[in-house]
Amino acid sequence: MPNPYPPEFRARVLALLRAGKKVQQVAQELNLSDGTLSAHSVGSDPASDQVVAQGTDASFIPTTGPGAIGHLQWYSTTTQSVAFAGSSSTAPVDVVSDPSPPLTSLDLDGVRYFQIDGNVVASIGGRISATYALPTLQPDPLAGGFPPGYKGVYTGVSAGQVSALVPTPSGDVLAFSSTGLASAVTNLMTGKTTAIPGYGSLGGATRTASGSYVALAWRAQQQSYPIQVLLLDGSTLSVASSTDTGVSPTGYLHDRVLGGASHDAVVSIARGDEIVGVGLTVLAVDRGKVSTAVNLPNGSGLDIAAGSSSSVFVFGGPAGNKVGQLDLVSGSFTPDVPELRAPAGSFVVGISTG
Repeated sequence: MPNPYPPEFRARVLALLRAGKKVQQVAQELNLSDGTLSAHSVGSDPASDQVVAQGTDASFIPTTGPGAIGHLQWYSTTTQSVAFAGSSSTAPVDVVSDPSPPLTSLDLDGVRYFQIDGNVVASIGGRISATYALPTLQPDPLAGGFPPGYKGVYTGVSAGQVSALVPTPSGDVLAFSSTGLASAVTNLMTGKTTAIPGYGSLGGATRTASGSYVALAWRAQQQSYPIQVLLLDGSTLSVASSTDTGVSPTGYLHDRVLGGASHDAVVSIARGDEIVGVGLTVLAVDRGKVSTAVNLPNGSGLDIAAGSSSSVFVFGGPAGNKVGQLDLVSGSFTPDVPELRAPAGSFVVGISTG
């Protein structure tokens, strides 16, 4: 996925901890050089901030199922390494040398999983303990080919990009990968790959309480074909159903798929640009169907995080240091919750609740 945050959103990196509700916010300086990553208790004097690290491209990855924990990841341009840390400012830091930051990672019982080239690696204490090969995906005719007049030489045959890493009940890890012309889900431990026919691009994914999986999918070369919510069978991983979100992939920026307390999943899709603005659509999914859909005003945010059982936090990108809250039952939206507001000049890029 492309970096979804426009370059003018520049501020120092801050992680804000709210001990009472275990809410962590991460705000980031999007820059080619490293910035300061520090911990800040909401409501306290910024002078008490604790420096965690130096880096850039910071993001907070929420939990994706039992055994998984929310974690922070960032990249150091100085050392050309990726670093991971748990949800507290005192959690140990795991550093892995790599020329570029991973776009998707998973922290499962202290083991960090992320993609390097055509593999997903497992890292413990900064050392790679296992390497899992991703399948080479062949172009899927049902996924939509290149547009008329395309003159490139790309064949579409590659391992593609991992968009989601989700643990199974047995502790295995599923990798959702796509090339733009094909997509699949692979159990990294068994090596079994199940094609997801008809879609060239995948977004986020999560496991539901019932054991099935919810994932976003679309046709990269057919911008008029709306993004779909897929329900995958928990045993076979085959597509059990698909539901139209009504959101076109045109201008796609970012998505998030969260396991829900009162829903099977809650999904957000951000679209737009600096000129037309960034719009955010939030959907609740139950039994593979969209039960609630809310289109928020442009500038409301770029991402969501779990709030109470019936709400989500909205933040990121154009929202700057503000955090909003959307009630999924009533559809009411509060664009700025004062007690969750980050310090002036910072930009929230992640929230973890627990």
